[in-house]
Amino acid sequence: MTLLIMSLSKKNSKVIIDARGKYKLQDNILRGWARVDIVTIVGARPQFIKCSAFSKAINSTHQTAQPLYETIIHTGQHYDSAMSDNFFSELEIPCPKYNLDISNGTHGSSTGRMLEGIEKVLLEESPQGVVVFGDTNSTLSGALAA
Repeated sequence: MTLLIMSLSKKNSKVIIDARGKYKLQDNILRGWARVDIVTIVGARPQFIKCSAFSKAINSTHQTAQPLYETIIHTGQHYDSAMSDNFFSELEIPCPKYNLDISNGTHGSSTGRMLEGIEKVLLEESPQGVVVFGDTNSTLSGALAA
């Protein structure tokens, strides 16, 4: 089963990661990189479920010659501390490095604040890839920021 087709920062380059964490490249984009840093953006329950499988696949690459490393941004879109913490714990998702805590306001204002917050993190982290799941304000903001 293919878990993800991810666009990287160089034009038209794709990485395909399967459920076992094995990945293949569309071209030689990763040649010369000792490691590949990826930022995953989540904010709602369905994204947590998808992130769980993705994070496990990423973590399984750590013993390879060219490991992938993940940093998680939680936008806080559907944030309830008890529920969010339970999802991360039960699904064994690594704790987010960043929590933007953006959970109120209109769609436009929250999407704008997410875009600003995600962009700031991406500029700081400088990842080679960004992963978004689904069709939420978090997804739109992450895709625009990337």
